[in-house]
Amino acid sequence: MISALRVLALALALAPSGEDPRSIVRAAARAIEGDSVARVEGRWSARVASNPRDRLARLGLASLTRFRNDTTRTRRELGALLSERSDDLVAVYARLGLAWNGFGRQPFDTTLAVARVALDQARALGDSAATAEALGMAGFLGSRLGSYGPALDSLAAAERLVPANLPELRGQILCTAAQMMSLAGRPDARAFGNRGLALAKQARDARTLTDRVVDAISM
Repeated sequence: MISALRVLALALALAPSGEDPRSIVRAAARAIEGDSVARVEGRWSARVASNPRDRLARLGLASLTRFRNDTTRTRRELGALLSERSDDLVAVYARLGLAWNGFGRQPFDTTLAVARVALDQARALGDSAATAEALGMAGFLGSRLGSYGPALDSLAAAERLVPANLPELRGQILCTAAQMMSLAGRPDARAFGNRGLALAKQARDARTLTDRVVDAISM
């Protein structure tokens, strides 16, 4: 149990400059991969204890729950964020989290519908990174329904939207496209996979995407 003094100290730490919902979700993923969950979870928990309306910290905690595969709690925590407010960028990433939470557990058209709502909202907010991520996810889910052509078109559009300062997101989209290309018998799958992996290494996300690329270029 964290001491009361430590909770107070953590709560007094301001959110990092430039913090946004996407960076919060990425921080949760890196915490899981880097075995730093206790530290990150402690920081976000302290922020919520200090301010229960801290939506970024709550999104972070819900994301940690999702990456731990606690589907019921994830649905409850992300649903709570949406019930409070459904028109901000936190809501976009909450919906994307719900779609991933339902992946493999719900029909693909159900999760695709959630991703499309997130896509429409990201577009309305004018956030190119969130739009790219939602469009990429919609393409990925669409491919599971057998629509490889439209899915690859969605991923190509998503890649064009990725801001230049987010190589990890472009790498993620390229690696996803490589998987689809392999399944569709496209000979350029290897090139896309290698490009995606190079970007992942540049962004230090290679561990996340390596298996996906290996699957794609070995098919």
